[in-house]
Amino acid sequence: MRAASRSRSPCWRSELAVWKRAPLAPGSHAGHRRIAALLTLVVLALVACSDEPPADPPAPRPAFKPDPEIVEFGRRLFRKSSPTHGCATCHGLDARGSRMGPSLRKAAPIYFEKYDHDPKQILKRLIEHMRDPDIFPAIGNVDDFIAPMPPYDRLPPAELEALATFVMSFGATDS
Repeated sequence: MRAASRSRSPCWRSELAVWKRAPLAPGSHAGHRRIAALLTLVVLALVACSDEPPADPPAPRPAFKPDPEIVEFGRRLFRKSSPTHGCATCHGLDARGSRMGPSLRKAAPIYFEKYDHDPKQILKRLIEHMRDPDIFPAIGNVDDFIAPMPPYDRLPPAELEALATFVMSFGATDS
């Protein structure tokens, strides 16, 4: 019975045994073994005595469920060809990009990651970028494109919001 209890003894006991047995002769590695045993004991004691509660799970990300009517209105504005709404001219009818402008389908998920999936923050940043692309530059490498992004500062707020919501719909997930 006693032998069985020794085999199940805590690991710190075996480390303590190494500590007691190791002679400290000059040039031997016993001192190193003693230090290693002592460090192991300290680490085990710290882990065993830790009162720190487990970390809280991360807060759920805000869900982005765009209003289908606003997305459709934004899609129509996006495809409209006029001096105030020429988005599809550079970004393509399907928003997959062209030599003139980047893919917005690839940009939307980047915005979601950068702004921690906060729909209000993403909407705000996209609208700021559309109003003044020089002050609020796009995320990603836009140097490879022929045309600079023109400012859409004359659009009414409802149209800017619809366009931004349409772009955000490419990054929407169910998670």
